[in-house]
Amino acid sequence: MTDASRLAEWEILRYLALHPDAKDTAAGIASWWVPGGFGITPQDVRTALDELVSRGWVDVWQSESADPIYSLRAARSPDVAAYLNRPH
Repeated sequence: MTDASRLAEWEILRYLALHPDAKDTAAGIASWWVPGGFGITPQDVRTALDELVSRGWVDVWQSESADPIYSLRAARSPDVAAYLNRPH
């Protein structure tokens, strides 16, 4: 993962910690959850989401007629909080 993807991951988790019921597409997350000005591209957001899904921290819901929707896996909230609170 690139530095920008890691930063996107951090920002996504930070947003989800503050808004645990939030759900959105990758495009919506790139537009609304991740602050501009950090050089994070939509591809960085997708890479971060793929990593978070593989870690089991984020759920993805897919249908044939819509873009995938991402949300926090509630059972993993303590892991997300611990990750955000550890020194980086």
